[in-house]
Amino acid sequence: MKQFKSEADMQYWLLDRLKHSDGLAEFIINKNYLDRFAPQCIEHTIILKSFKSCFESLYEMELISNDENISLNKPDILRPDLILYSHSTEGIVIVELKNIKNPTRQAGTEFNAYSSEIKSHLPFISDGDIYNVIISNEYPPLLIHYIFHEIFWKQRNFLCLTPSYSSQEVNLEILSIDRLYQSNMNNNSKISDKSITGYQICLYDYSNYDSQINTLDKNIEEMKTSLTVMKSEGVRQHSHGFAILWKNRENNAISPYFITLCNLSAFTLFNDSVCGKTRQPSLLQNKIFRIVNDNCPPTGHSSTLFKITESGYRFLKSFCNPKSENSVDWKHLHREMLTMYEELISFQGWGVFGELFNERLIDRYSKGNTGFSSDDPRIGMEILRDIIDPNYEHSGY
Repeated sequence: MKQFKSEADMQYWLLDRLKHSDGLAEFIINKNYLDRFAPQCIEHTIILKSFKSCFESLYEMELISNDENISLNKPDILRPDLILYSHSTEGIVIVELKNIKNPTRQAGTEFNAYSSEIKSHLPFISDGDIYNVIISNEYPPLLIHYIFHEIFWKQRNFLCLTPSYSSQEVNLEILSIDRLYQSNMNNNSKISDKSITGYQICLYDYSNYDSQINTLDKNIEEMKTSLTVMKSEGVRQHSHGFAILWKNRENNAISPYFITLCNLSAFTLFNDSVCGKTRQPSLLQNKIFRIVNDNCPPTGHSSTLFKITESGYRFLKSFCNPKSENSVDWKHLHREMLTMYEELISFQGWGVFGELFNERLIDRYSKGNTGFSSDDPRIGMEILRDIIDPNYEHSGY
């Protein structure tokens, strides 16, 4: 059987198959692929989780929209190919069909627009209950990079399917996870230590000038709580970062404890993750590059970082005087930690750092290594070593 002549034919075929089945999962011929796939790296694990989340929603499906305008604003036109309701997961499935190569470059814009409009209809639906499914004959590099970015950095649910043609009928196949990973392994998953910026929050204990007793030792739980609160604010801001609580090795210091707070700097990372090493930057990307580097080179200390800091200060101020000092990148903050810390006490991550921490902790528990806490700094430092490359080669223009 030959490839579909048009996306209209592809849509007609899909609708006809859905009429005679309970959902897309029934005519995916390699549905066991996800259970057999063994992740070899953190990227594999996160892509697999995304694919599985979507696949679980492909049973007991009910059609909501078929190439219809879903915009609440009358002049606007938003026509997703298919929108379905999943009874099995109580989520919304957006299906986008691509029959030829060129239109795939539009998929990113379309999915974002459709997802936003669904949230206008269902104001309280979460990103985790929206499942994006692409059915395409071809997956060119631009589409692959977009999907990887959405899965790995934005932690959204995506599943890539491709038609499987035979002499008798057309079915669907799940795209290889390695296809997504290998196309991005040199571009997206590793980041520079200069792309993570923050500062040391010094927890000053002014009552300790003349005392031989560290009075803040009794406030460890409050310090840990402040990290949890900062994590919650980081999640609310949809950012990527982490906080590490550690103890100063200097006896009787007026700052016996520190919190190293860091967040991923979008503009500092821009040169590497957005433009990449092999692609020609767009006109807009060139303009952004010139603005932020010629006039005001970014430090990464954005309002998001300050909001995260302030959320933690509300707890810290009840027992100490917190001060943010030494606003630099992770390379310098880490170096300072190594020369000063006596003990790493707690780690909290959000965004991709939180996701990687949870996956690593689950892996430890599944292997019987239960001697790790939910804020174990040993695991936190492991994932930082995995994702941060101190020898990252910057692409430049």
